[in-house]
Amino acid sequence: EDDAVVDLMLLQKQFEAIMEKHRDAKRKKGTAKINETVAVIQRRLDAFKADSHKRREAFQTEIGDKLRNLQSELMESKKGVNQIVTRFQEEVKESLGLLQSMTEQVSSMSQEYEADWPSKLKSDEEHALRELKHEVEEQIHNIDKGLQDVSKDSRTYKMLGQFLEKALGE
Repeated sequence: EDDAVVDLMLLQKQFEAIMEKHRDAKRKKGTAKINETVAVIQRRLDAFKADSHKRREAFQTEIGDKLRNLQSELMESKKGVNQIVTRFQEEVKESLGLLQSMTEQVSSMSQEYEADWPSKLKSDEEHALRELKHEVEEQIHNIDKGLQDVSKDSRTYKMLGQFLEKALGE
């Protein structure tokens, strides 16, 4: 009986040892499967990170290119605007110069006229009188010519009248 109890206890210990080995094997098998799954997930994650990194670099490159192009276009536009502004400023300066010159000329003419206005006024009056005299002489000439024409016509009518009187009298 004692030997049977000892044998039973030994068998029980052996059974427990076998079960423990079996559980360890199962754990190891499960751990291996988990490790394999983790490795697959890790590979996928690494691939996603690499792809994401490539996409980010491509996006950054594309955005950088677009920004450089926009900056270049902006600089060209700015140059064009600067040229227009410069040209406008030059035209304004020229216009101001012409205006200043004209103002000086008018001022000079005004000063000359003010300094010599009595003689200029007299000269202007004399010129106006000469023109008026010329117009009057022309009108007198036209009236004289008209009178001469009327006189010729009058003589013609007189001669015609005399001719008719003679013709009727005969």
